[in-house]
Amino acid sequence: MELLYVRIMDSIKDKILNGELEANTKLPNTLEMAEQYGVSHQTVRLAMAALAKDGLITRTRQKGTFVSDISRKTFDKLEKRHVFLLVSYPVEEAIATYFAKDVIDGVIKRAEELNYRVDLHMYSSIDTLTIPLSLTGFLLLRPSKEQALSIKRLGLPTVMLDMHYKRIGLDSVRSDNRYGIFAAVKHLVKLGHRRILYVHSCLDKVTYRNFSAAERYRAFIEAAGKYGLPLEGFTVPFREVGRKLTDLSCSAVITDGRTPTLAAVRSLAENNIRLLHDVSFVGYDDIGLAEHVPTPLTVVRQRLEEVGTIGLDLLLNGEGGRGAARILVRPELVIRGSTRQLEVV
Repeated sequence: MELLYVRIMDSIKDKILNGELEANTKLPNTLEMAEQYGVSHQTVRLAMAALAKDGLITRTRQKGTFVSDISRKTFDKLEKRHVFLLVSYPVEEAIATYFAKDVIDGVIKRAEELNYRVDLHMYSSIDTLTIPLSLTGFLLLRPSKEQALSIKRLGLPTVMLDMHYKRIGLDSVRSDNRYGIFAAVKHLVKLGHRRILYVHSCLDKVTYRNFSAAERYRAFIEAAGKYGLPLEGFTVPFREVGRKLTDLSCSAVITDGRTPTLAAVRSLAENNIRLLHDVSFVGYDDIGLAEHVPTPLTVVRQRLEEVGTIGLDLLLNGEGGRGAARILVRPELVIRGSTRQLEVV
């Protein structure tokens, strides 16, 4: 990621704010500044574009570029009103995606309360973005490790949302996946269930990269050990759940997310296995169908809006970016009609 223009931008900004470059001072042209700083013409143009966007300089065709008449107090106010929220896929798609939409909504609602501006961008566009001087920092929604490190090198406060990497030195706010799975298992065990089928989305090397799903899978293994539940034959990828249910040996099912929930509910129906009557069911995530199917689903509801809200607060209170904060937001178990006391025969 190009950092030279940020350094040039900061250098000129400091000169303006400390009075070394007074209001209405004419700046050298971009070719002269490129030679002065030992960089390319394009690098200087990026720095000038960022300075102009924040009102520190004004550019007039044929006359040149001049320092704006802007007070330090005015600039300080401007400087604290801007955050970038980065996502992995097109913004329109992110806004429509279940987990991303809720996190983004949490960030935006909190930003509106604090009179902050939030700009959504894709990670892939960061190399071509002009970083304004008013930028307070970055919120990273489920970044890869490489993306997180790339943003960290910019030196601005940065907080990861719904993701955590060890030894990367960035703060994070995420859903407590372990707590969510333990709540589901504990609920079913209290109802007498011992043979619980776990329908997951993370066994092969590709899907196991899904941080949340991998963490939930490990939590189920741990919970099964704690409560003495059988594991052999009781974990299955969602793509194979139909075949597994033809030989029903479980009294309850737990899924680890939206896609496994849809796959499991569909397979139960195809195999004429009745929710509640034949098998109890706990889904992960309170997706749209959960409350509206004939037998409403008991679910682990993630508080994803809170992940976004807390992440923004962490970033803005001056603590974000030190790598010391690892905040877990506990999901809640929403008990509906799909779980019942197991009858002992």
